[in-house]
Amino acid sequence: MSPRKIHLLRHAQAYHNVPPCDYNLHDPALTETGIEQTSTFAHEFPHHGNVSVILSSPMTRTLETALLCFPLEVGGDRQANSGVQDHEHEPEHRHHHRGLKIYAIPELQETSDHPCDTGSSRADLEKVFDGKKIDFGALKEGWPLKTGNMGAEKEVVLARASAMRELLGEWFGKDDTGKGDVVVVSHGGFLHCLTKPVNAPETRPSPIQGPSTTTPTPAVALACSKLPETLQVPTSQPWQNAEYRTFTLRKATADAPWELIETKESLQRRQL
Repeated sequence: MSPRKIHLLRHAQAYHNVPPCDYNLHDPALTETGIEQTSTFAHEFPHHGNVSVILSSPMTRTLETALLCFPLEVGGDRQANSGVQDHEHEPEHRHHHRGLKIYAIPELQETSDHPCDTGSSRADLEKVFDGKKIDFGALKEGWPLKTGNMGAEKEVVLARASAMRELLGEWFGKDDTGKGDVVVVSHGGFLHCLTKPVNAPETRPSPIQGPSTTTPTPAVALACSKLPETLQVPTSQPWQNAEYRTFTLRKATADAPWELIETKESLQRRQL
């Protein structure tokens, strides 16, 4: 059997992603365009039948993305899952619903302390998503404060990304064959840190830095600009809204840290 796959998904378009990109919107929800993006994803994602675990940042936009992108996994229809209007057809084979929960993991939240990247209280989230298959048990006292190991400082963000890789490795990297795929729904800035450890130069590069052949969208520019000061933005392709990439977990040696290695299929999908 092939190693367990980790599908990392950036949330669909939310209101703070729409130019002029208002950072002061608190924990924004998905736009109509974002909802359409999740519908496209739900129809086109080829691995629905393999998904066995869904983890998500506890932000409203990521939880909505998880519910709408994986209706086959969590059960119910898309509109009932999120409470938002959906004008697209349901994915086929609805009888494949398996009643999975979505686990809200605070370590997966975005990097900055702007209002748009600061979560809602657990009580508010439980009201908004009442009746949905979301487990908020990991949101302990202190959520959603951007302090301590959830702070927005450069070193703290990098440490959180490293700790999240270790958590993924401990949870899903050992004896991983034949146990189903893992979905992680997060944010453009944090996914950069999670998938590629980055250095901290003396000065911060351009917030729209990207591959020479790519002109970043305003949403990508926003995601990069919200990274902590002096945090190196990798020059790999920026994550678009509702984009997923697929990885496996690996340790170079028994004592080495866990690494996320992008699969050949995922690289080919991105034309790399």
